[in-house]
Amino acid sequence: MIKKLMFLLVLVISVLSLSSVVSATVDINDTATSNQIQKQINDADLGDEILFTPDATYNDISLVISKSATVDGRGATLIADGTNPIFAIAGSDARTFQNIVIRNFTLIGHDAITVRGGTNITLADLNLIGVTSAYYAIDARNGVNGFTVNNLVITGFRDALVIGGGDNIVVSNCYFHNNERNGISLFNSVNNANITNNNLTTSSYGIYFGGGVKDVLISGNTITHMACEALALVRSANGVIIFNNTIRFNQIGVIIKGSSGNNPFDPDFLNNTILDRNTITDNYLIGVFLQNLPENIIGTNILTITDTNRITNNGLGYKTDYYDKQEGSYWEREIGDSLNILKSYYKDVSTGNNNNQSTEPQIVYIEVEKPVTVTVEKPVTVEKQLAKDVVIIPTIKVSKAKIKKGKTVSVSVRLKNFGKDRSNILKVYNKYTKKTLTSIINGNGAKTLKFNVKINKKGINKIPIYLNGKLIATVSVRGL
Repeated sequence: MIKKLMFLLVLVISVLSLSSVVSATVDINDTATSNQIQKQINDADLGDEILFTPDATYNDISLVISKSATVDGRGATLIADGTNPIFAIAGSDARTFQNIVIRNFTLIGHDAITVRGGTNITLADLNLIGVTSAYYAIDARNGVNGFTVNNLVITGFRDALVIGGGDNIVVSNCYFHNNERNGISLFNSVNNANITNNNLTTSSYGIYFGGGVKDVLISGNTITHMACEALALVRSANGVIIFNNTIRFNQIGVIIKGSSGNNPFDPDFLNNTILDRNTITDNYLIGVFLQNLPENIIGTNILTITDTNRITNNGLGYKTDYYDKQEGSYWEREIGDSLNILKSYYKDVSTGNNNNQSTEPQIVYIEVEKPVTVTVEKPVTVEKQLAKDVVIIPTIKVSKAKIKKGKTVSVSVRLKNFGKDRSNILKVYNKYTKKTLTSIINGNGAKTLKFNVKINKKGINKIPIYLNGKLIATVSVRGL
């Protein structure tokens, strides 16, 4: 009996010792250099928690995480070492290159995080800010298995999040704004991905995916003010559900693009794709563009667009420019709702079992002048204001795309504060008129500032708009 009790006592002590190892913490001093931090990470045991000094700032940081660890910034800010990524998640031993968590940081740099493989990688509660000529906020082009991205704010990069392969991807509750090109990119056979409850605005593309992706759910996202396309599915996808998203004020809402033309009837290029219960409204050119698709697949299990989608009031750019805001029967009679879903089909005219199929394009096309031109510069970040939660996103509109010389157009600049705190003074400068308007915006509030602009010459009149000294857009109006 005594021997059994001694054995159990030894066993309990052993378990407690293991628990103490797993839960160990490593504290990072607020004066530590990048090399000193890297040494502490290297010396840590598997599963240790690396704790940075709360709210401290660390400069010239470039770190490699290659084994199981939780790296908790506790509100710290890391500034990159040149163009090197701040965190490079990369390892060679599959037994230890897993279960990595990075959370609670502000990261400022050219490339914030690179992920080169691994299993069960989590990025949470991060604020990523790009500097001049920044490329990737999160670069996972080589793929990753078990990748969770939750509650991130990303701004000022060329591409916010790029994932090239891997299984079990979750991207949720993120806010991606003012990035130059892509918000979220999925490609190279990404499998089982959930993209849910994200807010993407003011870039070129919102969510861009294809290239063999499989079992993808895109749900509950809000995508607005994309200079090209809000949501683009480009070739080779199987099992895609696009459900309950809000897609407004983009050039094109949704584009589903088949083959580029070499083999438009390739059966593997698109399968089991469903658009259901989405709101796709007020997009400037097209609501949903079905491009280079075989005509006979629409309404089948290959591609289904349900009648529960709200696809209305698209083509506003054509309406504003070509019809000069005509309403009612004139607009409905001339174009109606034809720009809500625009189709560019290929009709299969092959006979028998002949595999050499020819194509006859059937394209709906409207020839009008390009609508109001607003050239958006590379996104800029309004300077951080005493660590306040202030995120200002501008939206610019002009009343007319063309007008007689000597007449006046209205240029409105709507400033929306997506943060919780009241902003400092915001200055909007119209270089064409050499006038400045100012405003202070409460948290979650918005204000619209208007300039009356007299067009001085025939031809293109360019109207540069600045926010706090930074060029945010150039409006073009044609003088007649």
